[in-house]
Amino acid sequence: MVKIAHCTDFSENAKKALDGMLFNFWSFDVAIDILHLAEDDYGKSLAKLNLLEKELRTIHGTRFIFNTFLFKENQRDSLIKQLNSHKYFGLLVGLDGARRKAGIGSFLQTLYDSYLGNLTIVPLIHEIKIENKVLVALAYENVEALSTLVMVSDYMNFHFSKLTVLIKCEEALNEKEVKAISDILASLLPAAKYELLIQNSVNVNNSLLNLLKAENLDYCVLFKDDFFDKYVYNLLKAKPAESDFSQRMARISFCKEKLKEDVNSVARLTLREK
Repeated sequence: MVKIAHCTDFSENAKKALDGMLFNFWSFDVAIDILHLAEDDYGKSLAKLNLLEKELRTIHGTRFIFNTFLFKENQRDSLIKQLNSHKYFGLLVGLDGARRKAGIGSFLQTLYDSYLGNLTIVPLIHEIKIENKVLVALAYENVEALSTLVMVSDYMNFHFSKLTVLIKCEEALNEKEVKAISDILASLLPAAKYELLIQNSVNVNNSLLNLLKAENLDYCVLFKDDFFDKYVYNLLKAKPAESDFSQRMARISFCKEKLKEDVNSVARLTLREK
């Protein structure tokens, strides 16, 4: 079993993000911690959080394990500390908050900058599907990070129908280097259909934008501190409150040194035993 954190502001988008997570993880072995930063009335926030927990337990019974955590406005650092110290498999949040501020909002920006683990941002207009199309984007110097997809290989085999992998490289890759990338993907997702796109630094930005605008793309997977992580982050910051992003942005955290030591040490999201 893995633990997943969800930060909520009780907005429509937070509810949709949580509903989507529960739908997608129905067949997986997970526990969910729900965290809220009370920026206004603490008593009202506590009542809302207790009501949400009661509703979730009523609807889902023992299918999931739920825990709730409430932080006062001056405890933002404590919230971040819990996220980084509780060994969560990942954190899921919505893109736009109740106040619908421009860009990603100050709290989400804090999470993006300070949370060290895997982070998924869900836009309000994201459509929940059984089968999904996903884009994985990273720079060639971080190609080892592809191995971290093993942590969600069961999930990807279960939910994804097609995978597009976009690699940014400064120089053209030779046949051996391309084959090495293909071998990694084939070993992780032997049953998946995938397309490998290798672009130089001049053309890669346009390729990414075109892929993000594709109507049939459901997920965009990035890697923390990679070129594409920073690029998409700037896109999110520049967006107005009524964002037109429809894909989930999943940012995977990785450590090159640990990957070289043992990729099998990576925590995995696994299907629930019947």
